[in-house]
Amino acid sequence: MRVHTSLRTMLTWSFILVAVLPLLIVGWISLWSLTGSMEREITEKNFLLAKSLSGEVEKLLKEPLNRLKQIEDAVDNKSIIPVNLIGVYLGSVVNSYPIFERIEILDQDGTIIHSAPGEEKLGYSMSGQPFFRFTNTLQRPYWSPTFLSTQTDQPTLTLSVPFKKGM
Repeated sequence: MRVHTSLRTMLTWSFILVAVLPLLIVGWISLWSLTGSMEREITEKNFLLAKSLSGEVEKLLKEPLNRLKQIEDAVDNKSIIPVNLIGVYLGSVVNSYPIFERIEILDQDGTIIHSAPGEEKLGYSMSGQPFFRFTNTLQRPYWSPTFLSTQTDQPTLTLSVPFKKGM
């Protein structure tokens, strides 16, 4: 038995095919084009955001370095701060600048000679620590990898700066 399709049915299917096929092709081309341009735009925005963020991080990290250089000037010049008040001075710096959790001054052998807050670590040797070896050898500031602080459980890093008679 043979099925006869009417002219009307054939024209309807032909019209649907002629109307839908170009629509599908135009839709696919538009999707392909927009996806590529959106990808490029997102990549550019991410790059600009990363560049901006790196500038902010650089500024954030320069501040403690500059403060430590000021501390060096004050501590090395005995007429500014007497030796017996260096711990008090360091404590005031830690209290005034929340970026610092602790400041320790080491002698040339790596022994802690001044510390704030608290003096419980005075006399401890840090000569085996990577920051001491790096700073002592190259005589330039050292930024440690990030670690979790034992005092605050926050991401932290160690910055060591060489002084004339220690770090």
